[in-house]
Amino acid sequence: MTIHHAALARMLPAEKKEKLLRQLAQSGVSPSRIPIIKADPAQAIPLSFNQERLWFLQKYDSTATNYNLYVVYRLHGVVDMPMLTEALRHVQARHAILRTRIIVRNDRPCQVIDDASSLVLDTVTLAAQAPTSALDAVIQQVINTRFDLARGPLWGVTQIIQPDQGCHLVFCAHHIIIDGISLRLLFDELQQQYARLHAGNETSLPPPPLQYADYAFWQREWFQDTLLANELAYWRARLQDAPLLSTFPSLHPRPAQPSTHGSRFSITLDETLSLALKHVARTQETTPFVLMLTAFQLVLMRYAQQQRLVIGMPVSGRIRPELQSSIGYYASTAVIYTDFNGVEVGREALQRVKASGERDAGAPATAV
Repeated sequence: MTIHHAALARMLPAEKKEKLLRQLAQSGVSPSRIPIIKADPAQAIPLSFNQERLWFLQKYDSTATNYNLYVVYRLHGVVDMPMLTEALRHVQARHAILRTRIIVRNDRPCQVIDDASSLVLDTVTLAAQAPTSALDAVIQQVINTRFDLARGPLWGVTQIIQPDQGCHLVFCAHHIIIDGISLRLLFDELQQQYARLHAGNETSLPPPPLQYADYAFWQREWFQDTLLANELAYWRARLQDAPLLSTFPSLHPRPAQPSTHGSRFSITLDETLSLALKHVARTQETTPFVLMLTAFQLVLMRYAQQQRLVIGMPVSGRIRPELQSSIGYYASTAVIYTDFNGVEVGREALQRVKASGERDAGAPATAV
């Protein structure tokens, strides 16, 4: 389907649109292959599936700050703060999602995009000899900002100045408008825009091909049960015998209520092992990631005494090339289901995981 065809399909009456969806489903067409076109400005902008899920979670715990994403940068050298603020406003003007609030209209949550770039760069100044704990305390205060989804803004930037110690820049946003890749894109654009202004060029960077609102509108338009019937049938059959809970032994009992507390454990592979992993992956026509995922699943299988494993794997969610430079909440979780019954440890296990990843990672998590 071309962009022209997608635009024509949008104008079809409901019954003809449903017929088209059935025909596409029978042809095995995935919604991700349908081009994204600009949203109709006359219509209310729906939430994406990701946003709606997060909106419901936040609704029932309005004081929670668990859904904040943040990044802290240390700036070196002399920074023109008024110019930096202007650069931030250029970025905010370029991406409508950075001017978006979430309101309820006709009993349904929807996105509202404000016209003005209202960003204010907050400033906190510490004493020159303030301990590191003072800096950490300010950062904790910033990243635990409570965002009002209906009032906005849903992101902010704070500069923390400490004489003779440089400056820290803290970006904090509600996850409903941004993801990890978007945070990196935001800072990259900020650097580019600041460089343009510093060189005397007051124009903004070219606009992105699409806005997040276009993606949300497209997702609601095409990712419907009719077109996802094959995917839904596949997952109903695939997960029919899947375990509901992991039996992996733990030091503590499973809590009655889940908490948001967690930690990260990192290891560094030495050069010899890294090269060996890359070599094995290359000979098996796969990637080091799939090789490590196989090893991880085999460990789970051994200690949990489960032959069937279901793993959630983070993915970028940017399933169309025109979304690569767009800021928004695209990140998702791919469900990887692997059945190791009758499989010996080794090449066969690797191929089983590889096949599961290739088939499962493309399925929308919201459908699963």
